[in-house]
Amino acid sequence: MALRVIGVVGAFQFLFTVLLALVLSQQQKINSVFLGSGLSMVNFILLVYLWKVIFQSPKKSVALPLFLIVIKYAILIWVFMQIPREKSLDAFEFAIGVLLNPAAVICAGFCNKFFRKQSFENKK
Repeated sequence: MALRVIGVVGAFQFLFTVLLALVLSQQQKINSVFLGSGLSMVNFILLVYLWKVIFQSPKKSVALPLFLIVIKYAILIWVFMQIPREKSLDAFEFAIGVLLNPAAVICAGFCNKFFRKQSFENKK
């Protein structure tokens, strides 16, 4: 299930990233979008994997989810503080690349609901 979610979200995010790269003209902006999109996809994959591990572990502990949340946001804040200092990246395009992930998650959710609904109708 987790691999299917990662695959569908990854496909949508890659599609959105490539379409946005086709619209942009400057190589620096394209690199910024790809870097932001890649960073958010890696973040998504790690979150899906770690939450799967947390939910499937027989010993339910508060420390691991709390550690995951604190570390995730600490790294994210550090990355966003470093982006304005970097001259080879455009901060706006980087943020757009990062925001492609939530759009991909929403589209994957709608597709999952649509295909699941159709498969239930085919069984009847």
